[in-house]
Amino acid sequence: PVNTPIQLNQGINLIGMLRHNPVSAADLFAPVIQQVVYVKLNSGLVYLPQYQVNQVVTLHPDDAFKVLMLSAGSITYPANMLQAPVKEEPIFNEPMYYPVLASTGSDMTLVIPKVLLTTMLSRGDELAVYSGDGLLVGTAVYADETIAMPIWGQDKTAQAKSGLSNSEGFMVETYHHQTGKTTRFENIAYELGDGTFHENTLAVVKTLNLNLNLNLNLNLSLYPNPVMHELTVNFNLSETTDSQLDIYNGLGQMVYTKLIQSGAGQYNERIDVSGFSSGIYTLRLRNQAEMKEVSFVVQ
Repeated sequence: PVNTPIQLNQGINLIGMLRHNPVSAADLFAPVIQQVVYVKLNSGLVYLPQYQVNQVVTLHPDDAFKVLMLSAGSITYPANMLQAPVKEEPIFNEPMYYPVLASTGSDMTLVIPKVLLTTMLSRGDELAVYSGDGLLVGTAVYADETIAMPIWGQDKTAQAKSGLSNSEGFMVETYHHQTGKTTRFENIAYELGDGTFHENTLAVVKTLNLNLNLNLNLNLSLYPNPVMHELTVNFNLSETTDSQLDIYNGLGQMVYTKLIQSGAGQYNERIDVSGFSSGIYTLRLRNQAEMKEVSFVVQ
């Protein structure tokens, strides 16, 4: 392979591994490091030089990968060796709360820099990406590093929905393993991308918020979950105050709101959700002192 330079065009390039021995991804692409946006395996693992993310580490014989280039360049595989060098492989924890997803053959990559997550998440917390109608399309585990996770698009060979369509929006939530609760990221602004799916692109988060200051005195619960027609919401108010009950769909849009003017005590609210589209929703109850969120599914 040392005699076969590989030409890389601007944009997406599909490449196969030509060596009989493994090779370091960082070493192989060092000559064009300034032009590489990402190197990505079919599994979704990615090498992002600009963001100091290297989930690929080593390319192996028979690997196929995509390379996104800012401008054209070329690489040359080093010569094969009689004995392959031992390379350290990345260690990735699979999610425990969310299911592990298989490749659909179509994806984009969501990047959330570590600096945005250090005060919000703990090591071992999980992240999930959902479509607006509640389809899980991406998962990752936070390991005190920048998150770079695949968001899966629609499998072009499948009739049933298996991923996001082009320009379809998505939402991001996290599972806190220490509390067993899920919370949605809000007010996400992007350095690259816009919160919609575009195959082979990169979406990089610039700012985001997470509701971590949840007061459990509200004792908020709901049933049935999943629900088809009527949702019953139970909660406790510790004092006489105005409270706001809001419901958001998978795109973060408010679909229901009610002002509750009541004294301290236990309350039940019945909400007709028969007109809601199928998917995942978040119910939020808040007042001046307390706030809590609960997710539910409409079938």
